[in-house]
Amino acid sequence: MPQRTSYQPTIRSAQSAVGPGPGPRAVLIGWLWEVPSVIYCVIGDNLRPYVERAFPKDDRIALGDSQWLVRSDDSTTMFVWERLVTEADAPATPSGIVLAVNGYYGYREASIWEWLAAKRRVDNGS
Repeated sequence: MPQRTSYQPTIRSAQSAVGPGPGPRAVLIGWLWEVPSVIYCVIGDNLRPYVERAFPKDDRIALGDSQWLVRSDDSTTMFVWERLVTEADAPATPSGIVLAVNGYYGYREASIWEWLAAKRRVDNGS
């Protein structure tokens, strides 16, 4: 029987007495804004060296030759892309796309589900 799972993260928001924080996913803890980790899907040909350079081995897992899941504290897909592809990479900027993972479901090898479960616990403390 395939292992199946789905997950919908809880989004919390907070504002300080001096105004809004860095975004709707930020949580005020003491006097520090904490932005929860997010799982992103990175898709693109020839991105392997960029993904390996930008994310530690524990924060990335390959889904295929041109697809990865990455865990990041970056708050937007644009920031993840800018982490992947720096100004130093121009003009040979690769093509690709970064998607925020808000839920998941499907049939994959157990290592993918284990990685997602471990990163989900890091993200929301459960």
